[in-house]
Amino acid sequence: MKNAIGYVRVSTAEQAKKGISIKNQKMRIRRYAEDNDLTIIEICEDIGISGSKIENRPGMRQLIDLINDKKAEAVVSYKLDRLFRNASDAINTLNWLKKKQVAFHSISEKIDTTTPLGKFFVGITALYAEMERDVLSERIRDNLKMKRLRGEKTGGHVPYGYNSYIKEYIKRDSKQVPLYALKENKQEQRRIRKMKKLRNKCLSYGAISEELNRLRYKTKNGKRWTAMTVKRTIDANTIKVTS
Repeated sequence: MKNAIGYVRVSTAEQAKKGISIKNQKMRIRRYAEDNDLTIIEICEDIGISGSKIENRPGMRQLIDLINDKKAEAVVSYKLDRLFRNASDAINTLNWLKKKQVAFHSISEKIDTTTPLGKFFVGITALYAEMERDVLSERIRDNLKMKRLRGEKTGGHVPYGYNSYIKEYIKRDSKQVPLYALKENKQEQRRIRKMKKLRNKCLSYGAISEELNRLRYKTKNGKRWTAMTVKRTIDANTIKVTS
C-alpha cells in the first residue's frame, strides 16, 4: 500500500453548507483510501480559509513540506477546488506533484492522475470550476449593484459615493434593531463622475489615482487613492456620466 496525504479545507462562508464540512471531507478521504489501497499518514487542514495563495494556507504549506520530505506517494482531496484556486494553480501544482512522483486523487471528480484519462480530465475540470467561480462572482457583483440602486446597505461596508443611515427599526429576537440603508453622498458622487469622465478619456486607473491624489481627494477610509481602489469604485457604481 502507498502512503498518502489528505487535504481538507473550508472557508468561513462554507462551513455551514451540507456535505463539505471538515468532518465529512475527512470521512470521504479515509473511505476512499481504504478502497484504493492507500494509507493516510496525515490529513492537512485549512479551516476558515478561502482558496487563497499557498503561502497563506498553513495546511497547504504542511502538505508541501511532507511531500518535499518524501513522506507520501499520493495526495487525496475531497474536491478539486479544495486544493486549487484556479486552472493555472491546478496545472502548476499538478506538474510539481508529477516531478515529485506523487499522484493526485480528487474524490468528487473521480480523478486519479496515475491514469491518462485522469490527467486529461483534471485540466478540463479545473477550467470548468474556474468558469463557475467567475460566473458566481459576476452575479454577486450585479446583485450588490442592484441593492445599492434600491438604497439598501450591503454588509458592513459603506461603498464610496454613499452614506448609511437608519431607515427604520425592526423587531428581531424580542429586540428592536436598526435597519440601515444607503443614500448618496453628493460630494463623493461628483468625484465618481469625474473618475468616469477621466476613464472615458482613456486614462489608466493609475493616472486617475494620481490626479485624485493631486487634488487631495481621499478614499472612504481617508487614505490615498491607488489604481485598484479607483477601479473598484468605478466598477461598483452604476451612475451614468453625462457630458
